[in-house]
Amino acid sequence: METQKNDTAELLKECSAGSKMAVDAIDQILPMTEGESLRRLLSDSKQKHTILGEKIHKELAENGQREEDPPAMAKAMAHVTTSVKMMLNGDDHQVAGIITDGCNMGIKSLHEYLNQYRGAAPEARKLAGELADLEASLMEDLQPYL
Repeated sequence: METQKNDTAELLKECSAGSKMAVDAIDQILPMTEGESLRRLLSDSKQKHTILGEKIHKELAENGQREEDPPAMAKAMAHVTTSVKMMLNGDDHQVAGIITDGCNMGIKSLHEYLNQYRGAAPEARKLAGELADLEASLMEDLQPYL
């Protein structure tokens, strides 16, 4: 039982950090986005990530845990990478590429965490799957902009 509680807490913390990272990345890139349709797509995705993040936060609280912020170094590196890429070629093609890369990294990380925390409660695993699905859906929606 203790393993399930620990795995659940750790998986939910990683999901919380991941959803926050996604929202932060979209917030950073939105002002650099030129096309209205891409801006709308990203805004919609940000809203979906925020709503899912709130569900994750609620589940964390119900498990007696606190939200997890993304690691400061990862967040700083993402900001620097985005800024440099946008300075070199700041168009919607680049925006879509940056967000697609972030989605891909998020999906990979989520599946690693699902494998690492196999004992997590079904609800936590479901939320991790929802977050991975949200990332995959965004990647697919971004394909026309690549």
